[in-house]
Amino acid sequence: MSAGAIVGIIIAVVSLIAIVAGIIVYKYRERKRKEEERQERERPEREELNKVIKVLKPEEMQCEDSSVETGLLNHLKKVSLQELREKLQQILESRSEVVLRGKGLTEKSCAVLASALSSENSKLTELDLSENKLQNSGVKKLCEGLKSPHCQLETLR
Repeated sequence: MSAGAIVGIIIAVVSLIAIVAGIIVYKYRERKRKEEERQERERPEREELNKVIKVLKPEEMQCEDSSVETGLLNHLKKVSLQELREKLQQILESRSEVVLRGKGLTEKSCAVLASALSSENSKLTELDLSENKLQNSGVKKLCEGLKSPHCQLETLR
């Protein structure tokens, strides 16, 4: 085999390696971009749910030690959006009265609240959402939960 042929083969192999490396880098960047886009889309709802869960944290988290609350919130940042929804629903279903007055809630919280109201396990009879900016779309979502035969709510503020 001549030296020119060997150089040609080496150039072809190096070119092939460069192409494969380029494809791998492209795929990695594309996957990373999609994940960042997904996180950006979920951020408002995640922040909204974290806000509500912080207010309604379970009894075992209701103590003077702020490090427990910080630990809970750090944990919530790591779990999926679906897990946050489920946790909030569990908290809401376990109580008969919930006061969320002036907590800065928006229409995004209303879908989860409506889901909790319509749950078979719902014990919620009083709900105070006054001084929040729920808007028409949020109120419509709440109405869906209120229409449920499982809804036991007697007082809504």
